Amino acid sequence: MKKNANVLLNPKNMNLTTPSSRYDPPCGIMLLRLVPDVYRHSNHPIGHRPPYILKYVEASLKKEARFSVTLVDQHISDITLAGIQELWSRSNPRAVIFDVSSLNETVTGTFSRDLCAARDGAIIFIAIGQAPSADAEAFRAKYPQFHIVLAGEAEQAVVDIIQKFAAGHSSGDLKHFYENPANVSHPWIVRDLDALPFPPYNPEELQGYHFVYPLKLAQHIVWGHLLSSRGCPHRCIFCSQIMRESYGAEIRLRSATNVADEIEHLLNMGANVISFDDDNFTNSRAHVQSICEEILRRALKIHWIAHARVDEVDEPLLRLMRESGCLLLRYGVETVSRDILNAIGKTSAPDSWPEKTRKAVALTQAQGIGAVCLFMVGCPGETYEDLKNDIHFVRGLNPDIIQVAYFTPFPGSRYYTTFREKFPDNHSSELYHYSVPRINPSHMEDQEFKSAQFLFYKKFLLRPSFLWDHARRYFVFYVLNPGIYRELIKIRKELLRPGAPRYE
Repeated sequence: MKKNANVLLNPKNMNLTTPSSRYDPPCGIMLLRLVPDVYRHSNHPIGHRPPYILKYVEASLKKEARFSVTLVDQHISDITLAGIQELWSRSNPRAVIFDVSSLNETVTGTFSRDLCAARDGAIIFIAIGQAPSADAEAFRAKYPQFHIVLAGEAEQAVVDIIQKFAAGHSSGDLKHFYENPANVSHPWIVRDLDALPFPPYNPEELQGYHFVYPLKLAQHIVWGHLLSSRGCPHRCIFCSQIMRESYGAEIRLRSATNVADEIEHLLNMGANVISFDDDNFTNSRAHVQSICEEILRRALKIHWIAHARVDEVDEPLLRLMRESGCLLLRYGVETVSRDILNAIGKTSAPDSWPEKTRKAVALTQAQGIGAVCLFMVGCPGETYEDLKNDIHFVRGLNPDIIQVAYFTPFPGSRYYTTFREKFPDNHSSELYHYSVPRINPSHMEDQEFKSAQFLFYKKFLLRPSFLWDHARRYFVFYVLNPGIYRELIKIRKELLRPGAPRYE
């Protein structure tokens, strides 16, 4: 039986004698998230969310004067690997924590080996994130330079390890304890979300962490990001930690008071639009209602966006969301093909999914809330007729904007686990849902498959009616937020390229 991680984070549970601190000066801690090579070559617009586990670690350690914490996120910084290595040499940190996904696994593995070769004996390397969580044992074998590898929501475990390491425990003793299933729960799960500190953000981070969705708002946007819940009970076969911000099926909720306190924390730092980055914000109706009511009770002057499901909203809930400041909802539609919905495990009621989607989007827009519909192409068993039917459906649906990704079974997903032999480990860093996958699980011809995303965008975005209506609604927003416009316009290279199959 898994033990409660919050109980285990207690020195009394460790069969170790705690020495006195070895560090009189502040103990340097470096938190790193490296940018994947595939991002550098993508023409698809890319938004960036904070590395939440690293941010929670940063917030916790900064409470103690004995720690000096540096977080470097290449996703929002122009610092090079050489620049990071120079910073590392100057600051001489005693601990380095890497947030590793299958996207950045290759560059992280190489870079961490280089750092490892230059280290002294009093430093600890820790790996967290989607890649270690997908298969911790395989990750440990592949990257022995990491002293400790943690799966799941590891922020509390990381903080506990750093505190003990700074107090004198060896990396070997810590590894033995924290990687031993007899001592700790695997993967790590945070149950008391209200106990977590609010992450700090500097002005560069507030500007850097953003979405590329246009909003019906005539002002410059400064995003504030938070998680009001963790967990998702749905079992989509493509879902991996790369697409999520939490682990497990168990829903864990923060109190509305605690969420509103963090909203005020973000507003005080300069944010004016809040993004609820929950894996599924609308899973608990009572939770959404309590947050909306607390925002209204405090008269917080904010706007916010969230990810929702079309089968979890209705008119009264959407009205309350709009009254509390909701500007936009992201709906993961994926497809309206009954067979594909069954195949990917999106819903237990595939027959009603198209009608639920129509109703949810219509009700959302009727409340003045923008609707973004997310679709997937190249799904297992998908035909070219299925693709055309989805395109026809979304043109009639007419959401404010769409986002189209390829079905991509990242490590950690149920599909990847089932068909792992099709995805050699050394190619995992090439799997990216906005690029054409290396394998074709659909029933489309290869040329149809490779052009599916391009065709979907072209047939929706290049309609004169859409272009006129979109410009009328969002022209002022783009003028005030040119960075978002520049990011969105990257896709023009795809829309204007020749070579798509004939569409009838």
